[in-house]
Amino acid sequence: MITGTIAVSMILGQRGWGTALDDPKLKGAIVGAVVTDTNGRVLFERNGTTRLMPASNQKLVSAAFALKTFGAQKTWKTQIWLDSMVALVSAEGDPLLTPDRLAAAKEQFAKNSVVAVQLWQAYQNEVPDSWQVGDLPNRYAPIIHALTFEKAGVELWFTGKGPVFKPYTPRIEIVENDFIKPKFAYNAPLAQLLVREAPADQSKATDTLSDPDPSSSVLDYLAGGTSYKRENLSKRPEVNREPDVTLESPPLSEIAKTCLQKSDNCLAEHLLTSSTNGQTKNLGDWLTSIGWERNSFKVADGSGLSRKNNVTAANIAKLLRWSYDQPTRQIWLDSLARPGVGTLANRLKGTTFFGKTGTLDMVSSLSGYVKCKDGSLKIVSVIVNHYGCTTGETQSCIDRFIENVRG
Repeated sequence: MITGTIAVSMILGQRGWGTALDDPKLKGAIVGAVVTDTNGRVLFERNGTTRLMPASNQKLVSAAFALKTFGAQKTWKTQIWLDSMVALVSAEGDPLLTPDRLAAAKEQFAKNSVVAVQLWQAYQNEVPDSWQVGDLPNRYAPIIHALTFEKAGVELWFTGKGPVFKPYTPRIEIVENDFIKPKFAYNAPLAQLLVREAPADQSKATDTLSDPDPSSSVLDYLAGGTSYKRENLSKRPEVNREPDVTLESPPLSEIAKTCLQKSDNCLAEHLLTSSTNGQTKNLGDWLTSIGWERNSFKVADGSGLSRKNNVTAANIAKLLRWSYDQPTRQIWLDSLARPGVGTLANRLKGTTFFGKTGTLDMVSSLSGYVKCKDGSLKIVSVIVNHYGCTTGETQSCIDRFIENVRG
């Protein structure tokens, strides 16, 4: 039984949690924060129902819905059938394919002298119209095709012979241009690398770029420089024999872990696309079933790169509580970043915290679970928009809030 003295002490302590969010550096910012216990009882709230941009906290939605839809052991297959001069490729959507994993299939393409490819993909997305133009050239803004490898991005190197792409060559045209101000620039919509002056040889990659056509890059690699005709199939092929090559993705538990700990946009977009199967209503229905009010959120993408995503700190806290109550609880907790691991490698040292970071220009978020000094576990979500200080200063305020809750 909680005595009156202990209850008053608890209330005063909870009021003190917010002092970190009262830092003058956050003046003018919109701060949404919620703390609950694992039963959902609200212990602290500040603008908890205010709709805010979550940045990469949006990935929590994508990963949780995928786990709910498929289960932790779900895998995705890429299958290839080969006949003389013809290949049939079926891609369910494995975002962790690599050239090395496809090396044996490449040998089979050469052996069968493939000059025609029929391709079925579970999905082939356009770039979301809500992504900023300035983000599009970058590897962190990937185009999502079910057939892809290297997470739809390449490194750009400069050698004495000019620009070189690694680990594969995408369909990016290299164009000499004497009028651009920088030495080089990548025009993503036109798939052109404009080069005015090649930088000196580099000992490391000069930049990382998004692949304008991921599925073509995979087929080009398999064809090994041989010209081929491509046919896109609208229906999944039915073949009366086993495939010559079958590649199976790691289980969803591993994909979700990489996605959340490293905040990987490509993996998040694949997870959301695959789990919704183009029916975003399914996602909305699920979110309302776990307590999100219909007018309290908007899902514009799976990664949080879009500034049209809207959530509330209360929503995220409800999602975290739902995930904690599932049979996949330990898999979920293991998939999150923590001090020393993932995007929290240099934050919250000395605390026991499992969570997800989020960062865009003037957006910083952190949501997860903190083990308190009294042994209890609390659910925390903090989202800050439109701050005028640095991101590092904002993160410091958020981290102090977590430490206050920890006690």
